[in-house]
Amino acid sequence: MSKKQTPANVPPTAEQKLEMEMERERQAKTLESYLARTGHGMPKSRREFLASGLLTTSGLIMAPSIFELVTRELAAHAQSAPCPSVDTANALIPFIHVNMSGGWLGPGQMVVHDANRQPLQSYTTIGLGLPANFNIVREFGNVPIPSRTNADGTVTLISKFVEGLLEAAGATAVAKTAMIGVCHRGQDDSSENRESIAGLVNAAGLKGVDLPNLGTRNNAISGVGMEPAFVRPSAPLRVGSINDINGALAPSGTLATQLSSDPNVRDSLLNTLRSLSASQKARLMASSSGATLGRLVECATEKNIVLAKSPPESVDPRVVPEVAAAWGIAPGQNNATVTRAAIVFNALNGKAGAVGLDLGGYDYHGNTRATTDARDRDAGLVVGRILKTAEVMNKPAFIHITSDGGVSTTQNETPDGNPNGDSGSRSMSYMIVFHPSGRPATTDFQIGHYTNAQSADANFITNWDAERASLAVFANYLKLNNKLAMLDQIQRGEFDTATLNRLVKFA
Repeated sequence: MSKKQTPANVPPTAEQKLEMEMERERQAKTLESYLARTGHGMPKSRREFLASGLLTTSGLIMAPSIFELVTRELAAHAQSAPCPSVDTANALIPFIHVNMSGGWLGPGQMVVHDANRQPLQSYTTIGLGLPANFNIVREFGNVPIPSRTNADGTVTLISKFVEGLLEAAGATAVAKTAMIGVCHRGQDDSSENRESIAGLVNAAGLKGVDLPNLGTRNNAISGVGMEPAFVRPSAPLRVGSINDINGALAPSGTLATQLSSDPNVRDSLLNTLRSLSASQKARLMASSSGATLGRLVECATEKNIVLAKSPPESVDPRVVPEVAAAWGIAPGQNNATVTRAAIVFNALNGKAGAVGLDLGGYDYHGNTRATTDARDRDAGLVVGRILKTAEVMNKPAFIHITSDGGVSTTQNETPDGNPNGDSGSRSMSYMIVFHPSGRPATTDFQIGHYTNAQSADANFITNWDAERASLAVFANYLKLNNKLAMLDQIQRGEFDTATLNRLVKFA
């Protein structure tokens, strides 16, 4: 017990009472400041609870003044409101944002068409050359993918992104996957491309059971190098390694030792703390902020009781053989691949909210085609592994692929042009969706279109830009969740019915 704590049978001194009142006031102001500063709802996860400044150690270890309050007048108001929960029965499709940071050759990954869904006259500045010099193969149902026939008669995909995706996902996962391209214009090399829809999917109800949104980009609002589209998302946990996820969930220090040494001690200790947290609300009911704080401490403790008993396979993809195989990782391995696998795994199993993977090295201008093809393939492998993971976990997955701007290539009549300059008018994002029951039905393979000037038509609909294109992606996400009516509740008046009919491509 700290020197500021008073035994239950000894009345506190006037000085101690003053210290207690000052501490309660500090906690109330801290909570109010956290809510005003972040613009988020009440913290729910252990990491958010600690980030608020209300607690300075594990979610199970209470600040001294709170613990002192717990030791007196425990029985007066033992009943408490239930902790916030996630409706797993009506959970939304897991959402994964993959950002190709730098300015990717997006329209070179499929054969982008015009407004009438006819091939363009030329693709000489977007990496495919003249239509006579490449072929089209259909993947994901009806998506036109560029290919070439080699001298020996074999067919090779020109899109190395799709090539890597098909290889890593495998035929059975691909058979249950749909892909739609989104033609739009963007800003080059700028975080001002407001393409992250993490906030929108949060607003629609996607929340993690145990973890907040996750991302790999440090200090990014959305977890990737993108500004949010329309709605600011919940604060992400920046994941530099799987240790960050484990650290956000597991008690630490001496408490961790006590919890791991003896299951009986663990259960006894945690249940005692749960009882204390429930009763401490009595002394904190003097103010609305205090009441909220009491409920948060109780809920944080309750959550940690569950988490402390969770098996490793509930959060660690390395100990699930099929998932580890999808990513090519060994049980003890800990690198960037494991980090990505862990983020995806915890999104698909519902433990995390919206998640983002920020892939660096996609600032393409000035690079050779061989270099960019290799990077395209690497990105395709990542997306393919996500799809394979969804398949082995028997979970649906919605993947949004973006980049900050676009790129043009040298004028080339064959599919060999080298990227030679930023070109935001040649931007392209993608929706890639897996469902374990079968490929989602689509009515088209792209939203918007390119013109024969080989650039996205900015006049496709009124104010058509990267942010509006991302809202169209969100509309399709809602459609897949049978919640399209929510769009006008979340972002009122952006698209009328006629426009939505042009934007929503899932049947």
